[in-house]
Amino acid sequence: MLPDCLQRIHTPLLHRGQLTRGVGWALAAAVGYGIDFWLLGIYITPVFGGIMPVWIIRSTTICTLALFAMPARQSLHWPPQKAWWLIIPIGILDTMAFLSVAIGYTTDQVSVVSVLASLFSAVTVLLAWIFLHEKLQWSQWLGIVIIFLGVSLVKL
Repeated sequence: MLPDCLQRIHTPLLHRGQLTRGVGWALAAAVGYGIDFWLLGIYITPVFGGIMPVWIIRSTTICTLALFAMPARQSLHWPPQKAWWLIIPIGILDTMAFLSVAIGYTTDQVSVVSVLASLFSAVTVLLAWIFLHEKLQWSQWLGIVIIFLGVSLVKL
């Protein structure tokens, strides 16, 4: 059901050439992360600290993946063994990043930690530009500049 809702979000605009595939998923992720970080920073980490919530969240991820894999048309089959050399370090980096955010929330700087942690999207775009030689549109460069300006404003 969720993919159908997301499909309806961006299909009309996609046909007019204004948005690319995945925009609906990206919007759902933005809302999900926003609510997640807000709840984690305001209600959860002050009570439980930074590590216990991450342990519980990562455990529930397994159940959530099982529920959403079929509607999202994604397989839960184990990847080929040759892919593990990359998947395991990604899992470690992802967990370390999430732990860093959760522990950062325990410092009572939820708004600052959330904004700084959200820089990961700009880092991803810059890494793609540097290592994959992806051509960035002027709007992407503008987005990166706006992100950094926003972070600067939060720190004032």
